[in-house]
Amino acid sequence: MKDKTIALLEELEHQYRPYGIAEQFHHATDIVVKGKTTPVSSWPEAWKKIYFKGYPRLASIKMGRKFSPKIKTPFDKVLFERTSTREFSEQTLTTQELSTLLYYAGGIKSIVKNNWDLSRRFYPSGGARYPLEIYIVLYHNTELTKGIYHYNVKRHELEVLKKGNYMVQLQKGLDPPWLVEANMAVLVTAVFGRNQTKYGDRGYRLILNEAGHMNQNIYLIASALRLGCCALGGYLDSAINTLLDVDGVNESIVYATIIGHLKK
Repeated sequence: MKDKTIALLEELEHQYRPYGIAEQFHHATDIVVKGKTTPVSSWPEAWKKIYFKGYPRLASIKMGRKFSPKIKTPFDKVLFERTSTREFSEQTLTTQELSTLLYYAGGIKSIVKNNWDLSRRFYPSGGARYPLEIYIVLYHNTELTKGIYHYNVKRHELEVLKKGNYMVQLQKGLDPPWLVEANMAVLVTAVFGRNQTKYGDRGYRLILNEAGHMNQNIYLIASALRLGCCALGGYLDSAINTLLDVDGVNESIVYATIIGHLKK
C-alpha cells in the first residue's frame, strides 16, 4: 500500500509540476538577494533613453485627436462588459474608432517639457523602458484601406507597411474559425533589448507583464467602443514575425488580439 501511495504522489508531482524550460527560466531569473536601488543620478544613459520605432521612408496616416464620444462610457459599465468575443457583425470599423483604440490603449498620455525620455503612456512599464510595438492588420469592413500598419506612438500615426488583403498570410500564423468575421488583428511585438539592457533576463518577465497591461487596455477601450475583442495565445510565432518583417530575435510577437464590431 505504501509503495502505491508513493507512486501515486510521484505521478501527481510529475503531472502538475511546471514544464521544464519554463521552470528553469523562472528560477534562473529569481531575485534571491535584495539589492540596493541605483539612484537615478547614477543611471547610465541607456537606462534613461526611451526609444521609438518608426518607418520614416514609408507613407503614414495621421489619426487625429478627435476621439469617439463612446469612450465616455461609465467605467464600471466598461469593466462589467469586458469579455472575450467570438461573434462579429458586418459593421464597418471607422478611422475614429481605430484612432481612439490605439491612442488610449498604447499612446502617449503625457510628456514633460517636450522631452520624449520623460513621456509616459496609459499602461505601466518596468523602468519606463516601453519595449512594446503595435502593428495592425486591417482585412474586413474597415474605413481605412486593407493592409498592414505600424502604430507610430510618438506621432499618433499609422505607418503603411503593406497595402492589400493579407488574410491568407495572417491565417498562417493564427486561424480561429471566426477570424474572417472580425475587422482586424492587433499584433503586439517586443523589442527585447530596450528592457533587457537594464534588467537582463529578468526583464523578459517584465515584458510579458507589460504586454498583459497593454492588452487589458485594448479590451477595456474596445468594450467602451462597443467592439468585440478576443486575445489569442495559439499563434505561430515565426509566421507572424515573417508577416511583420521582424527577425524574431531582437523583436518578436508577444500578443495577438482580434477585434471587430459586436454582433447584435
